[in-house]
Amino acid sequence: MSTVTTSELKLHLRINTTAEDALLQEFVDASEDAFKALTLRTLDANVTTGFPGGIPASIRLAVKLLAGHYYRVREAYGEQTIEEMPFGFVSICRRYSTKYVSPGAS
Repeated sequence: MSTVTTSELKLHLRINTTAEDALLQEFVDASEDAFKALTLRTLDANVTTGFPGGIPASIRLAVKLLAGHYYRVREAYGEQTIEEMPFGFVSICRRYSTKYVSPGAS
């Protein structure tokens, strides 16, 4: 189960149709994967997450911020290269990281 539902993301993005629900779910899944990769934490419901009160609101916000970024910037095109993650997402990841690694670092 996702930390953020498609309905919650649609509310965040002010979307009121169902035409892109599958795409939005992919963005949520990708955002959760990015959070896990940057923080070395799990968000899986059937695994101990280290968050006894449930997933914190700030992590849910981070997922929405990155998923919203993916929605708005679907592809890099032209002369502009879009490689960086939104600052709000990275900032929240730093707060919850067990060993923070900068995005783009190898």
